[in-house]
Amino acid sequence: MITDSEGVERRLEGLIWDARPCATPGATVPAVAADATVSATGDGEVYVTQRVLEHVNRSSDPKQPQIAVSGITGATKVHPRRLTLRVEGDDYALVMSDTHAIWPSHQDAQTAECFEKLVALLADRPGERAAANIVHHPST
Repeated sequence: MITDSEGVERRLEGLIWDARPCATPGATVPAVAADATVSATGDGEVYVTQRVLEHVNRSSDPKQPQIAVSGITGATKVHPRRLTLRVEGDDYALVMSDTHAIWPSHQDAQTAECFEKLVALLADRPGERAAANIVHHPST
C-alpha cells in the first residue's frame, strides 16, 4: 500500500512497462517552480530494483529501465516536472512524469544522459536506496 499526496491509501501492483513519451518531440516540459510542493525537506530516495534489471536484461528495448522514487512528490504525464536531484554529491537533471518512478521515455535531450548515468550508478547495487535531494534552480 502507498499513500498518495492527498493522504489516500492505494494498492500499488505490478510494474508499468508500457511507458510512452509525455510530450511530442521538441515540446518543452515546465520547470519546477521554487515554491512547488515537494516533500517537507526536499529529501527522498532513488533506487533500481533487481526485478527491473532482470527485465531489462531480457528485453531488447532500451526504454525499459526505471528509477524508483520514494519520498519525492511525483508528477503526471499531463503535468510533468523538471527537477535536479543530488545523489552522492552529483546533480542529475531529470524529467519526472510518474508518481513513483522516473522513466527514460520521458527524458529529453537535456536530461537523457543524466538519466543513463543515474541508472548506471544505482544498477551497481540493486534495491539499495540512495538519498536524493531536490536541488532547485532558476528556470531558463
